[in-house]
Amino acid sequence: GLRMRHRRLIWQLYPSYLVVTLVALIAVTTYCSHSFRRAYHKQIRDELNRLADFAGDEVRLITATGGTGRLDDLCKQLGHMRGGQIRVTVVAPSGQVLGDSQEDPARMENHAHRPEILDALQKTTGSSVRFSPTLGVQMMYVAEVVKEQQTPVAIVRLAAPLSQIDRVLKG
Repeated sequence: GLRMRHRRLIWQLYPSYLVVTLVALIAVTTYCSHSFRRAYHKQIRDELNRLADFAGDEVRLITATGGTGRLDDLCKQLGHMRGGQIRVTVVAPSGQVLGDSQEDPARMENHAHRPEILDALQKTTGSSVRFSPTLGVQMMYVAEVVKEQQTPVAIVRLAAPLSQIDRVLKG
């Protein structure tokens, strides 16, 4: 009789242990993938910031000589960085697109209200992660203001897909 009761007790406790274990496992997995994603995003953002510094210096040279028409050529050249994975856009402080590595800037809409551009105009650098309907993937955007004697002359924006890592983490 005692063994029967003991076995019944185990079967009463077992489901709740199972639930607790599963909840703990899900929590740990979620936390790990979240912190892994955060670390990966930081790595990409740091890399994009470094490239934005480099691109910003090039933009400064062009705007200093008044050759804003050459900004689109510069974007198309810089677009080959990192195997063409990174999109480069140069935007006027008004939001007008002056150059883009993938599109004709004249056909692009005003970028004044993009979160990373607003962010950059307030704090010199800005970033944002959002879904790109055009490409169908999550993108990380980094923007940096190019100044001439403390006056913003342009904003350099770089974008990179986060698809590989998000695919891995989503399993």
